[in-house]
Amino acid sequence: MAYLRRINGPTIFCNSTVFSDVDNSSGFTSSITSYASGTSTTAKGSSNNPPTDMFPVLPQAHNFSALGNLQKFQQYIAVELPLALDKQDKEFMLPPSSPPPPTDKGVRRRDVNSVYLNQLLKKIDKTYSPEAWIEKQIFPDSKLPVPFNEPAIRASKELWNAKTFTYARGPVDMDEPRVREWLSNIANNLAVVHNIADGTLERCDRSFDSSTATKGPSGSYMYRRPDISVINRALHHEAMKNQEKRLDWNSIYSFVEVTTKKSPAADLRRQISEKASCLFDVQPQRTFVCALAIYGKPDELFFFLALVDRAGMTSTRPVKIGSYSIFVFMRVVFAFCFANPETLGWDPSMTVDPETYEVTSIAVTGEVNDERTPTVTTRVFDIVKLIHSSPILYSCGTRVWIVKDGRGNFYVLKDSWILEANAVSEIDLTKHINAAIERDPDGCLFQSSCPSYIIGQNCVCSTDTIRGILQDRPPTRHRRRIVTAAIGDPITSFRSKTEFVSVFLDIVNTLEYLSTTAGVIHGDISINNVLINRVWNYKPGHSPSQLCDRAIIKLQTNMNANVGPVIQPPAVPAPVIQSSAVQGPVVQGPAPLVVDTSDSSIDSEGTTKFIESAGMVIDCDFMRFLVGPPSSQTSGTLPFMALEALLAADRGTTFVHTAGHDLECLLNTILTICHYTIGPCGQLRELDPKGPQIQLNKWFSTENWKDLASLKSITLEAYDSHIEGAIPPYWKDFGPFLRRLISVTWDGLPFMEHRNIATHQAYRDILKDALEKYASEEKQTVLGPYAFIPTKKRPFNSEDDQGFQPSKRSRRSKSVGPSQRKVRPRNPKQRYLEHYQDSFEPGQGGSNVK
Repeated sequence: MAYLRRINGPTIFCNSTVFSDVDNSSGFTSSITSYASGTSTTAKGSSNNPPTDMFPVLPQAHNFSALGNLQKFQQYIAVELPLALDKQDKEFMLPPSSPPPPTDKGVRRRDVNSVYLNQLLKKIDKTYSPEAWIEKQIFPDSKLPVPFNEPAIRASKELWNAKTFTYARGPVDMDEPRVREWLSNIANNLAVVHNIADGTLERCDRSFDSSTATKGPSGSYMYRRPDISVINRALHHEAMKNQEKRLDWNSIYSFVEVTTKKSPAADLRRQISEKASCLFDVQPQRTFVCALAIYGKPDELFFFLALVDRAGMTSTRPVKIGSYSIFVFMRVVFAFCFANPETLGWDPSMTVDPETYEVTSIAVTGEVNDERTPTVTTRVFDIVKLIHSSPILYSCGTRVWIVKDGRGNFYVLKDSWILEANAVSEIDLTKHINAAIERDPDGCLFQSSCPSYIIGQNCVCSTDTIRGILQDRPPTRHRRRIVTAAIGDPITSFRSKTEFVSVFLDIVNTLEYLSTTAGVIHGDISINNVLINRVWNYKPGHSPSQLCDRAIIKLQTNMNANVGPVIQPPAVPAPVIQSSAVQGPVVQGPAPLVVDTSDSSIDSEGTTKFIESAGMVIDCDFMRFLVGPPSSQTSGTLPFMALEALLAADRGTTFVHTAGHDLECLLNTILTICHYTIGPCGQLRELDPKGPQIQLNKWFSTENWKDLASLKSITLEAYDSHIEGAIPPYWKDFGPFLRRLISVTWDGLPFMEHRNIATHQAYRDILKDALEKYASEEKQTVLGPYAFIPTKKRPFNSEDDQGFQPSKRSRRSKSVGPSQRKVRPRNPKQRYLEHYQDSFEPGQGGSNVK
């Protein structure tokens, strides 16, 4: 699910993205739970309390799989995925433009004061380092345009006062504009003494801007105002000419916080953490953020430098600006203004458009899947669409894009920061599953239900690199990238109950195959990790529906014969940091697939014809092997986690995740869909204060593990009172199958005190009965439209419409010239972020929430 930028509605995000490493005693649990019950207030300064009725938001229905049949669905792709088209086909593209900031102060406050995220930012551990860390590791001479010249600075009367051993002149006052003028004066004089002011030396040229102190930058999920921002000098001059223009977060490289308080270090670090979170939110290329804090009086100033990344915050201790420390301070100013973007935390393997500051392509260096002899090479992928982004700063920070290679093939690229302590990487697990499918004569039965490995990079960079030899450091994280195929659609995009049941039957079969043949357990089944894979190309007799029947026969035969070969897990080498620079030959990849073009191009109404589809399981982050020592790591997404997993996490006891627990998570996923959808093709349920009480709402607003386990158990046991009456009419006839699924999952009441006994065969039998029922009943039913374009997004070509276009914009400024056509305004649906749901992250004893 793509992360929505601005959030201010009575809803909860239902997502399985990785989460911060915060233990259950951190303190945010009680505030979140009380918030959900209406007893909590918003953060200080908010005049309006948020609504007390909490309601989960499921992934919206999209038909990204249309990229597999580009010619047939060109109109849909042009509107929804415009960057997928070649330049000559981009008739629907619009020039880049930033979304307007919120104007209502009440809405802005609620958007700003995210109780949940700010609690996480406060709880992160902070480590301290000596000033030498700045000189030796962050901004050494090798990372500056020229070596830092301390003797030249001492000789400059504009920078150095030889009598007082401090700066020649301080700021006139401590308000932001005056401090900005002072810092700009220092930067300009540093350029002079280092002989780079004339522009003959190729270097970056940035300046300090204080307009963000009064008008917070736009684009991020929180409204925060950096006192002084570091931006390109040309952009600063443009901002000075147009005082009404608001900067965007994606154009900010670093920032400075200023105050006159005497001991403000703790408060300044909190502010830096929040504003760094905004930078990470809008800048995928970020590896770390450097922020400078200045406080005191003009004649007695103190400073410290803070570095924030996905692992945590590390800062120098506050020191007075004078004596030797002034040269460290000026080194920071020099780097802020003239060092390369990589020195300030940008990933060089990501290409950033110099005008829009949007990431346009990503390079991945690793082993490719189309070489029999493992070969490390570099492939560059153009970004088509961001489909998921985690808003949590101190976490894996997972982002997922649809990308395109040089030959026009489309893939999914996942970028995340993984704890070094994690035993097996997603890359190795994905390759292991692909190998199991390839070696198995019947592996083709499950090929459409598992991602195919294309290329992966286990360690693009590490959070330890910038910390050098510091001993006090947070847990290490490695940036990892993996590119896979195929592109699936969100589970909410099912077109009929027949397809819905068929997809989940495929998933049950796939989970059994993974556990019995590949020897792995998924560990994080949730609504975002099961997709619908629309298959456009297959051999005769190998359609997904035919393969599903054959898969059932194979699995039942294996079960009756008690056959369950397990492939030994491969040896996992220690992570090696691979250079993020683009090196080696660039492989364009295989030729494009031949797609079905029997029908003419589909118009904006979409198609109601039958399309072959298969259920697909994604996200191998939390998978674990069944062979070898049992894993006691606890993982999952809270609303979907198994009861035993929640109780083990609460008690801090060892928990072994089994195949039955994956099925229990799948049951919770089915229950969620049956509660919060009211029909096919993404018809999502909306909050109705006068409607029936939905007990499942509490699953998404309870953070305490034991309380959540108790709520789940009570809800599932009392089906008649807690589930039957809450299900929308569309799902009433599916109720008996839900009852049966619940009954075969535990061996007694209450569920939280009895063991999980779910089996793939039991789930398969129930779903087969449901499939038989709907396949018979829906024969004459028209399927929900696929690739349907809503009216407000369709292009108008008549003279009366004055050239309105759909409200889509390009991230590339040079791919299309400026357009004179008007854009119809859109009012995106807005949501709250306070109860964003995330997963446990294994790797730190299993008792931490990520």
